[in-house]
Amino acid sequence: MKIKKVGFGNFQSSFIEDRFESNVNIIFSNDNNKGKTIVFQGLMYSLGNEPIFPDGFPYQDCYFYSLLDVNGSEVEFLRKGRELIIKDGDGFILFDSISEFKYSLRKYFPEMPEILKKESLKLVDPCLFYELFFVGQDLRDPSSTFSKYYNKTDFFNLIYAMAGYGKRSLTAEEIKKFKDSLKSKRLKKSALKKELDRLEIDPEVSKTIFQSSNNEELKRKEAAIKNIRERISDLDRKYSREINRKYKLENLLKELISLNRKIDVGEVRCGDCGSDKIIYSSGEYEFDLTNSYVKNSMLDSIKDSIKLKDEILNELVRDLGKEKQYLDMELAVAPAELRDVILFRDQIAHGNKMDVDIAKLDEDIAEIQEQLSFATSNNEIDKNNQKELINNVVSQMNILGKSVDQNRTKEYNDIFAIKGQTYSGSEQQIYYFCKIVALQKYFKHRYPIVIDAFREGEISSGKESLMLKEFTKIDNQVLLSATLKEEEYSIEKYVSTDSINVIDYSQNMDNSILSQDNLDDFKEILKTFGIKAPSEDA
Repeated sequence: MKIKKVGFGNFQSSFIEDRFESNVNIIFSNDNNKGKTIVFQGLMYSLGNEPIFPDGFPYQDCYFYSLLDVNGSEVEFLRKGRELIIKDGDGFILFDSISEFKYSLRKYFPEMPEILKKESLKLVDPCLFYELFFVGQDLRDPSSTFSKYYNKTDFFNLIYAMAGYGKRSLTAEEIKKFKDSLKSKRLKKSALKKELDRLEIDPEVSKTIFQSSNNEELKRKEAAIKNIRERISDLDRKYSREINRKYKLENLLKELISLNRKIDVGEVRCGDCGSDKIIYSSGEYEFDLTNSYVKNSMLDSIKDSIKLKDEILNELVRDLGKEKQYLDMELAVAPAELRDVILFRDQIAHGNKMDVDIAKLDEDIAEIQEQLSFATSNNEIDKNNQKELINNVVSQMNILGKSVDQNRTKEYNDIFAIKGQTYSGSEQQIYYFCKIVALQKYFKHRYPIVIDAFREGEISSGKESLMLKEFTKIDNQVLLSATLKEEEYSIEKYVSTDSINVIDYSQNMDNSILSQDNLDDFKEILKTFGIKAPSEDA
């Protein structure tokens, strides 16, 4: 896989970068604020990543485009806001959310696995998967992931799933940490319950509202049923939303097919202005359906979206069936009075704050217990394979670290740092370099390695040269960015070679990468997706 072109902008101004080569590429400048980070973030954003743009950049007003070479075939991605388009040799498909987009994205990133998240298997989101080969300039924390929705346990589950080794087992250190936290929360819960017992509350009300709090088994039962009901409610909402979208797509398909027939036998014109242009509007996009390629691609896209909706709906029906079976099993063995509390508790006004706090502690305790169950639920073969995977990656990280800094004495003990541990100066950049390259060597993936600000932390020229040497050894395309000191820039620190392609951004305007220089070309890109300029007559 190679990145061939990146573009972003609107119908007033834009920017296009198409000077990438298949080897190591370094985008550099003699100062900050020249647009390097926007190019890298724009590339990843077009591919479904979370938005992490510099303050002040109006990304909500821009289209983001990327052109990739995937196994010799060109694939184009376009995004504005929540909506994304994939275009390849078969036409294009429009998606109105990342949840839909990622299922088609797997065609080009086939290693994207399903992982366990919130008690159910789900296809991993692009933002976590991309952490295998992308390091942004912001939100760096060696002890965690860039994404705030996912955590390092999810990342471990990602790489275990890619290797076919199941979910992650906890380390002895993590088990101790969880057990200490569990003990602390249980003590807090006990103190709150004693204080709750001392309150003067009507006995019947207390019996109805707080009886389950005084019985651990009933409390566990209530929490279990509550969680199941919440999952069922969430699935019901998703099902209603998806079935509504499917009906809209089916109706739209009928209308477009009917319109297509009318065009074949006659001519359609606007009664007011006489224009023969037919525009289909979808959220952030407007498509010119008088273009036969756009029209046919749109029809195929809608048909594919309907098929995808059917798959999603079937999956939701299966999940709903399972959850309702779980609920029936729980209610079958619950006392009658507890069922009434569970089913009608939301109608009981003004619950006591301490009871809410106790319930929150119970949720925290249950979550910790679930994490602890990871330590015993995996089979021994998976555990050994997982341990070997981590050892191999960490060993490679240490080899790479030593190759860059021969005076290095500290060794990595895990893929992530311990919470609270900091890497100062260039240590953090070397860590990310070692992590990204070690993962590539282990999985032998073919995705481009993208690292923004790869010299972050005043890394020395000697270490930088050794890092570049390692990058040239792998077959993957590599995209790096760097800001040079004035003296480095004046002596032309970076020079293109057979293995390194340099791209100078120093002449870009400060804080103003968007311009009209490539505007006509960018409009042509949008036109290939059937997107018309707002100023054009309909």
